[in-house]
Amino acid sequence: MDIDQSLISKSVTHKLLITMPNQVCLLIEPGREYLIGRMDLRRSIIPDIDLTPFLKNPLHVSRQQAALAFSNGRWYLWVHPTSSSSVFFGEQKLEKNQIYEI
Repeated sequence: MDIDQSLISKSVTHKLLITMPNQVCLLIEPGREYLIGRMDLRRSIIPDIDLTPFLKNPLHVSRQQAALAFSNGRWYLWVHPTSSSSVFFGEQKLEKNQIYEI
């Protein structure tokens, strides 16, 4: 069976691996937007990447903190405009309602 190596490398390079505390890993793929935040069942908010289990104080993360999306061959992080908590990428503090290439 012949496998086209160019197809394999393309599909792998567009996936994003996120490592969380306690060595929990998430592998996300292009094709949709991923909400990052904390769960609030009363308001029917269930983020795709739920940070609630990793927080000492869940109120330090907004219900809708940020979102990840893939476009034009690149991953982007969008900080939600109503987020009440700061978002950092490494040491850099990110501004609300801005899109950052990661």
